[in-house]
Amino acid sequence: MFFRSVAVIAFAVSVCLPARAEPELAGIDPAQSTTRLGDAPVEAAIPAILGLRMGRHGARTRVVLDMAGRPDFEHRTTASGRSVMVSFQAVDWQAPKRPPKTAGVVSKVLFGAGEGGRGDMAIIAAAPVKVAKAFAIEPDTETGRWRVVLDLIPLDALSPEERADALAPAKPAPTFGTLTVKLAE
Repeated sequence: MFFRSVAVIAFAVSVCLPARAEPELAGIDPAQSTTRLGDAPVEAAIPAILGLRMGRHGARTRVVLDMAGRPDFEHRTTASGRSVMVSFQAVDWQAPKRPPKTAGVVSKVLFGAGEGGRGDMAIIAAAPVKVAKAFAIEPDTETGRWRVVLDLIPLDALSPEERADALAPAKPAPTFGTLTVKLAE
């Protein structure tokens, strides 16, 4: 009988008392938060580009994007080899608006946001280039940041066969929102 009374009282208290909000959850937008479970980060809905840097490594120019969230990207080089287009399925540009100091064969970097979070970045080269490598580096447990790396090689550093392969026909220029970018061939 005693346990039955306690159960009835517990039920009555839970029904009659107003629900209270958890103070540690107030004001948090789950879509914008990143939480670590052990060593594996749980990522925000849309990856963000947090920084852009570049440097020269021998004949190569390395372009590195620091990102929050797993990058989904593809790249292509224009027919002239003077521009490398990097397209992201979904991305939020949070890097400084002022372009970084250019290095190696890179003369300018442009970014355009499209519909649905899509983003396109154009790397303009001073001379025709080939993308030697393009890859993403998974985040370490300390920073939780991904990196997208593109290694560009000037065509004049390639053999004639490699140069002909690098200048094969390219896909059309991407659309930056409502503006189509036509780069000099």
